[in-house]
Amino acid sequence: MSGSGRRWLWVYAYAVGELGVAELLLQPLLERCPELGLLFIVGKGNYHSAYQARFPLCETWNIDPCGTSEIERMAVQCPPAALLIIEMPCFLWEAPCRFPFSVVERAKAAGAFVAVINGWLYEAQPSCRMDRLEKRWFGKAYLRHVDRFLVQNDNVRNRLLAAGVDLARIAVTGNIKFDAGAMVTTGTASNVPTRVSAALKKLGSVVIVAGSVQDIDEQTLVLDAFMELLATYPEAVLIVAPRYPEQHERRICLEAMLAQRRLIYVYRSTESSEWPARTQVIVLDTMGELRDCYAIASVAYVGRNHSVLEPLLFAKPVFVTGGWQARYPSYPVNRCLVDSGIVIETETAIALCEAWTDALASPSAERGALVDCALAELAGARARTLEILFNCGPFAEIGHA
Repeated sequence: MSGSGRRWLWVYAYAVGELGVAELLLQPLLERCPELGLLFIVGKGNYHSAYQARFPLCETWNIDPCGTSEIERMAVQCPPAALLIIEMPCFLWEAPCRFPFSVVERAKAAGAFVAVINGWLYEAQPSCRMDRLEKRWFGKAYLRHVDRFLVQNDNVRNRLLAAGVDLARIAVTGNIKFDAGAMVTTGTASNVPTRVSAALKKLGSVVIVAGSVQDIDEQTLVLDAFMELLATYPEAVLIVAPRYPEQHERRICLEAMLAQRRLIYVYRSTESSEWPARTQVIVLDTMGELRDCYAIASVAYVGRNHSVLEPLLFAKPVFVTGGWQARYPSYPVNRCLVDSGIVIETETAIALCEAWTDALASPSAERGALVDCALAELAGARARTLEILFNCGPFAEIGHA
């Protein structure tokens, strides 16, 4: 990395989920301003490969931990023209992940344009002592430093207004996640992991993909439903993507649950040539491949509080369980699609297995059209966001330089 007079677009996208929203915006922004370098500010070091797989020329910067000297070094080597904070709570101290105020402060000191994109409200107390201190010392300064808050709904706007943010700096643009169809052609799979798809051809034609499964009760639900399904589809394969697969305790717990059910399992990170011929479960312990695995799914299950849109964009039958938290940005998306009957909510392993069995026995040729129609009615946030970025900030200045 070297400054060399070049300026950079800093993008804070904490994890791969936020990267999906960032993808929808970055291509047109970088096409308009090709002279900008792209720097992702990420939450954990093991996310880097997923970002670079989608943006090979980008730089990535891990902010956990992130000291002032490190921020200064990055600002010198990659001076920012803009900082886009992707899908963060609009109040810095509410964020469930640590995002230092000093990142925003240093970007503003460099003259950067700062925008919160797809903003929402987490409505939680500060998660650590440093966040409590930053709320007390820098809460008002942070709200002043953000040039534009592009938010999901009127409730978010009204909370910002009550906190003293000027109306001219707030725009309700909607939820960009509904525009994700622009990045995927329904029913196609161009980036399916080769080792997984090749191995599945040998293992079985029925593939259940359970993504972003975090809680023990959900792991139990999915595994028990899969055990029931094996009675009807003995060659079925389950791809399970646990949250935070790098955490040793979670890994040990999942292994114990698989062993208890005598399921033959492998980790995605191992060579497929080493997988037993009767492999029943593939644990997706790699980053950035879940979306592509949804593309080869027969049916999909999505863990609580995560995006149901990725499997829907491949016209897959999608199932969830209850207990979603209303404060998460995925909640209104899930609730809308459950209420419309596009996503099916079940509460027990037997009910989930029965729902899977029904979907496998009677595939709907109309599902893709129904999904496309539903998302088209909810789409538009991407275009509204880009229009604002193109016309009211330094992207317009750079783009016409």
